[in-house]
Amino acid sequence: MNYKEVLKQSKLSLTSHRIELLKILATRERALSEKEIEGLMRGNCNRTTIYRNLNSLVEKKLVHRILSEEAVKYKLIAVNQNNSSDPDHVHFECTNCNTTYCMEELEIKDFELPDGFQKTENQFIILGICKNCHYENS
Repeated sequence: MNYKEVLKQSKLSLTSHRIELLKILATRERALSEKEIEGLMRGNCNRTTIYRNLNSLVEKKLVHRILSEEAVKYKLIAVNQNNSSDPDHVHFECTNCNTTYCMEELEIKDFELPDGFQKTENQFIILGICKNCHYENS
């Protein structure tokens, strides 16, 4: 992934912190909390800078924010040249290890809302035991 090109196409300024955030998120299969991201940044920037940059990446639909039981987590959206938007999908959070996974193959059905209500996004989390924890306890 060409991080500079992704930021440029999204009309975000090219900063070393944004590039580092994208690299970190691109190399992880699971969603990460701000605290985990801060630890992986190895002191290269403070928590406020991380939070502001994550918000910018979320606004540009490069990263999505997951409201999990444990903490707010972030996951890189699969980015291609034609479309950087991600359809709504289910997340799975392991109650044993607190890992949150994107289940992109499971779409969330669109609910018909009462008059006057407008959806901006869906958030759907399934709580349970992940395959790794299941096999460890078997």
